[in-house]
Amino acid sequence: MRQALVFRFFLMDEAFLLENRLTLRAISEFGAYLAYFYICDRTDLLGESKKNYNRDLFLFLYSLLILVAAMTSFKVHHDKSPFSGKSILYLNRHQTEEWKGWMQVLFLMYHYFNAKEIYNAIRIFIAAYVWMTGFGNFSYYYVRKDFSLGRFAQVPNVFDILWSPLTFLLGYSDPDPSKPIQSRLHEWHFRSGLDRYIWIIGMIYAYYHPTCLHLLYAEPHPEVSNCSPDPLYVSVLLWWLGKITLETYISQIHIWLRSGVPDGQPP
Repeated sequence: MRQALVFRFFLMDEAFLLENRLTLRAISEFGAYLAYFYICDRTDLLGESKKNYNRDLFLFLYSLLILVAAMTSFKVHHDKSPFSGKSILYLNRHQTEEWKGWMQVLFLMYHYFNAKEIYNAIRIFIAAYVWMTGFGNFSYYYVRKDFSLGRFAQVPNVFDILWSPLTFLLGYSDPDPSKPIQSRLHEWHFRSGLDRYIWIIGMIYAYYHPTCLHLLYAEPHPEVSNCSPDPLYVSVLLWWLGKITLETYISQIHIWLRSGVPDGQPP
């Protein structure tokens, strides 16, 4: 069967190409990204430059993005609660994706400009990411009751947990001779030790989130019984950026943050 499909592909069978056009498009796009990564990260075709942080330029670019996002891409969303069928007033999927979007832009700019003065803010944003991991995944399992292997494999870091005894997979040695020699698991222990408990807070909050929504919709006084929740406006641009955070984070390492040596840590 597979040989027949490959044979039809090389023959450029029109019916086969049209039937699988989305898959072929995804393969082509992915291949183009990998080729671009290789050009940026492993060749000298594109020039290098040193990081130069300018606070005024940093704030101007970020403010410009927020202004453009606010003026051009607001959209009303009405995410429904699976428990009550009513609109989710806060911490719905569109809202959390938008939240991740504006934080992700700051992450990228922080690395691009080497803006060390906002390091503490970046640590808070990363903790917010981990909080949303606990909140989002617990909410999904709690509501959808989907405990399939496919969904389990989509949980961030799940394979790191399963493979933790395998040092040869998690271990890392920086090939840059100018940097001090560390234990092969030094980077693993450092990264896994950060924000190690905040995901638990996210799960606890996800458990009580439906209760909070119910309290928001409660109508204790007749004079406010006709009130309706305000529409939820979400920036489509920031929402879209929040949906591709993993892709943009990995891309910056290969496109912007060259290390000078294969498998080296970016500066």
